Amino acid sequence: MTDIEHQSEKEKLSQLHGKAKVEYILTYYRIYFIFALIAVIVVVIIANAVENAKRESRIGVAVLNASSYDLQAADDWQNRLAQELGFGEYEYATVTMLNYPTEDSQMTEESIASQEKLMTMVAVKQIDMIIAPESLNRSFMENVDYFLDLSTYLPEDIYSKLQEEGRIETLTNSEGQTFPALISMTPEEISSEISLQMDSPTIGIVANSENKDNTIRLLRRFLGLQS
Repeated sequence: MTDIEHQSEKEKLSQLHGKAKVEYILTYYRIYFIFALIAVIVVVIIANAVENAKRESRIGVAVLNASSYDLQAADDWQNRLAQELGFGEYEYATVTMLNYPTEDSQMTEESIASQEKLMTMVAVKQIDMIIAPESLNRSFMENVDYFLDLSTYLPEDIYSKLQEEGRIETLTNSEGQTFPALISMTPEEISSEISLQMDSPTIGIVANSENKDNTIRLLRRFLGLQS
């Protein structure tokens, strides 16, 4: 805008009042407002991207098919885990509550979305531990080797205790080999950490888990063992 054009606009504005003045400003300077808004949005997006790039998930837990649960309680547990496990400023825990479809359940948009979400999160290594009814966790091994061999993954003291208490559940992998894959839990042990109800809860450690230390620390909490 030249000085003459700028002066002309100032004169026009000086002659307008009230609503007419506001409408003129919004009309004439709309493009400048739009550019300014876009610039602000771009700055915010870049700032958020930089901030999120610093953040790292240190443990991911998927809780499937609880008969009752409170999403706020899940959020509180997620935040508490990050604090009590000693995570840093840019480290966090992920707790995902899903209603996963089963052979006996009716397929809904929600259950299909839950199925796709879990598969995606496991694929990108955002889930380390799955807490689900035994029948559901068993079904995951039908087409893919979903869980780790607990005999090689767990520390000796935890594994021995689970064996002594008869808590180890075996599954068969794609090569026909039977291995210890699931940990039987009591509903009370699960609800002591997070407020929910679940029938025949079990815990499985997903095959591509990358957060072994924190996963074992959380398992010790469930079992009442000192780390």
